[in-house]
Amino acid sequence: MERRGSIRYPLRLPVRIVAVGGEVVSIPAQTSNISCTGVLLRCGADFAEGQPVEYVIGLYSDYNLRLRGKGKIERTTKASQPSPDNSGPFTVALTLDTFEFIREAGG
Repeated sequence: MERRGSIRYPLRLPVRIVAVGGEVVSIPAQTSNISCTGVLLRCGADFAEGQPVEYVIGLYSDYNLRLRGKGKIERTTKASQPSPDNSGPFTVALTLDTFEFIREAGG
């Protein structure tokens, strides 16, 4: 049985993966759950385990508040069922090693 040390909070938030393995990308995704140590999301891309990753999670659109996280890809699996929101066929677990809150202009 797998044991996790952090409580997972089921949240559906927009995500943009902005870098993988040092390469700049722009891949939309959606969170499935978040903890203090990681993020589980659904997206349309398959990634290799262990790659460094940077991502931005939309938190509060009225104030353009985002969380910018850096970590690594823990695992990627092909989901057995399509996501109800069409966010993609892959479930991706990311670590949340460092983060910062950012407020984009206009908020």
